This record gives sequence, structure tokens and C-alpha cells, in this order.
Amino acid sequence: MWINPETGQIYGGDCQAGDRAATEEEIAAWRASLVTLEVVKNECERRIDVAVGLNQKLNMLGSMVAKQIAGDHNDDALFIQSMQWIAAMKAACPGLVGNVAYQDDGNWPALSPDLLAFAARF
Repeated sequence: MWINPETGQIYGGDCQAGDRAATEEEIAAWRASLVTLEVVKNECERRIDVAVGLNQKLNMLGSMVAKQIAGDHNDDALFIQSMQWIAAMKAACPGLVGNVAYQDDGNWPALSPDLLAFAARF
């Protein structure tokens, strides 16, 4: 990786006249700068969608509304937990900005087996 000392731009490929090799610190800072809030939010959305697809979300919501109207509250706690998990996922985003390991599973709230089973019903 090379850096243009005038612009601070880091690039790969052939070194251009006047540029120099980027240091490990400069490369690490450049990589971290690529992890923006938008990038992290996209990863968050991808992870939520993998756990619960759009059709599952719509079916779950429709089922919960119908059950509420009918007075059936058996799944209320699981539905609330699923919404809390989504909120926790979104809340994790700002803290992952600049973290090149933002895609590591350990940086995201875990989805419990009970919630996975609940989502699978839809």
C-alpha cells in the first residue's frame, strides 16, 4: 500500500512519483475510516434479514395483530423479545463505526434459540 503525502490518499498497485509506502498505522487508520455508520447499518440490516426475512416479519406481525384482536397473548413475550433484539442490534451500530472487526459475530447481540424457533414458525 502506498500513500500520497500531499493528499493522504492510500492506494494499492504501482507507487507513483513522490509517494511512499504507507505505515501499518496509516493502513489501519485508513481501513477503519472505511467502516462508516452506513456500512455498519447495512451489516446490521443484513444480519436481521438473515435471522428473520421480510415475509417472516410480515407474517409475524399479522399473526400478532390477529392474536391481539382475538385475546390470545401466548406469544407476546417472544414477540417483545424479538423487537428488543432488533433494537439491541440497531443500538450496537454506532459503537462499531471505525471497528474493522464489525462483521465478527461477537460484536453483535446474540439471537437466542427460543427467538430463532419463534421466527421459524412464520
